[in-house]
Amino acid sequence: MKAHRTPPKRTHASLSHESESRILSHEEKHELIRAHADSRYKRPRGYGLGYYIAVAASCLVVATGWVMTLDRGLWTPVREPDPAIAEIAESAKKIKAEIDETTAKLDQARKQFKNATASSTK
Repeated sequence: MKAHRTPPKRTHASLSHESESRILSHEEKHELIRAHADSRYKRPRGYGLGYYIAVAASCLVVATGWVMTLDRGLWTPVREPDPAIAEIAESAKKIKAEIDETTAKLDQARKQFKNATASSTK
């Protein structure tokens, strides 16, 4: 954890309103920049141990979530298909066949009616 730094103390001269502001020269500006850069906290380059722990924990959370969303867990055997589902599928096929048969009969009846009305109007 970084140590808490206190801001630099202002002197009485910088707080007084009597002193006039002036434009700094090029050298004075660079001197201020160098002093500021030297006073900054030196941080080590690269990632710390906490970064690697956070990455490992994130990967563990993602992997655990993935395993939990599987249809069957890695530890349970494959389930047998439910016989009710097979029965429902078979009933649906029968109903579809009956509907197709009824549709064909209706089409045939429409054609016969059309032919009958066409021949009677001639």
